Amino acid sequence: MQVVECLARTGIEHIGVMDFDRAEFVNLDRLHGASALDALSRRPKIHIARRVLRHAATAEKPIHELFEESVCEPAGMEAALDFDVVFSCVDRPWPRHVLNTLAYADLIPVIDGGLRAERLPGGGMRNAYWRSQVVTAGRPCLVCIGQYNPAHVQLERDGSLDSPTYIAGLPPESALRANQNVSALSIAAASALLNQFLSLVVAPSGVGDPGPLMHSLATHRLRPVDVSCVDGCPYALSVGDGDRRLDPTSRHDAARRARVADRAWIRVLRASVSSVELVAAAGPAWLAQVISRPRHPHSPDS
Repeated sequence: MQVVECLARTGIEHIGVMDFDRAEFVNLDRLHGASALDALSRRPKIHIARRVLRHAATAEKPIHELFEESVCEPAGMEAALDFDVVFSCVDRPWPRHVLNTLAYADLIPVIDGGLRAERLPGGGMRNAYWRSQVVTAGRPCLVCIGQYNPAHVQLERDGSLDSPTYIAGLPPESALRANQNVSALSIAAASALLNQFLSLVVAPSGVGDPGPLMHSLATHRLRPVDVSCVDGCPYALSVGDGDRRLDPTSRHDAARRARVADRAWIRVLRASVSSVELVAAAGPAWLAQVISRPRHPHSPDS
């Protein structure tokens, strides 16, 4: 959500946010702009994004689109195709696979990143790393960079990654089990994505995106990641395929369950909270309008 807020404050006019998930207490540590009340009411994350965008927008005529879909669903992918640049703020293999496909087949630059913390055997932190890269034609794809394993895509498609039994059987060091509190580092990771975006669209001194980068917390060093797509990489070979691409989407059961799972009392609580917030948000806007209204030259206050 830090990326969403920064884009709005920068003055980006047309911003879309896609997320089917709900706020929960377990992810308040990494959900910027969310409150305990949001978690209690299981507020959709796109509603939190709408609130963040409303408060942060500086564009004269902002256009904010919210999509309660997964990019892994046909409707979600179609929505993503309408944007010029896509930020990949996901940590699952299937959505990364979809975005990796669009970056090459549809020539839509995808700005991707990730954050990983490592523990010492006896406890404590060994190090933390965050990566950022622009994925597009002429740059290495997310598979060849090592951002996800294609073998894990089917595991998510069939629901295994949402099964506590399956997750419990994974080795402790598996990336699929990672659930560290990374709030203190997530701002740095978001900043890395935004810097890639600026380099891509502004090209300071004529230099575009720098390629994949990795930052080490322990040494505070930023280094380029020297990697290229392997020979025969199917993504690199699909540049410009457009509608001829293999369809990476299908029914996403986790997204469908999230949209229909809320109980009646949760929906009532959420609606009540939203109504109060709308009234509260209207107050400052009304006050600003009154203050900016020109006074009549012959009024007693003149």
